Amino acid sequence: MAKDPESDKRLEKRLPIQLDVRYQSLEGFISDYSMNISQGGLFISTRNPLPLGTRIALKVGFPDAEVPLNIEGEVVWVSEYDKKSKSNLIPGMGIQFRNLDHREKKRIEDFIAHEAEQKGITF
Repeated sequence: MAKDPESDKRLEKRLPIQLDVRYQSLEGFISDYSMNISQGGLFISTRNPLPLGTRIALKVGFPDAEVPLNIEGEVVWVSEYDKKSKSNLIPGMGIQFRNLDHREKKRIEDFIAHEAEQKGITF
């Protein structure tokens, strides 16, 4: 297992939400779900995380959009699946967004603000 995600000091607040996330791996095209999203990245729940430092092209499906948002990301931490472990960590990988343009940043910001308001979440 790599870095413990709880030891990080987050720059952005994370919105807990399940979003359809698709990406390419060595095994092919994969469809998983996010557990949360922030301005800087998201967490993908998977028992087969990619190696640290892997750059990936993501297609993130927002419920209010017909077309997924294409985002470049990098795996910055992983939580390996271990059925013997008593850890409460969900297996998966933390993805940091890379090279977002203004439109992509605004789309993510607006989505998080809207969903937080709908769910009564304040940051």
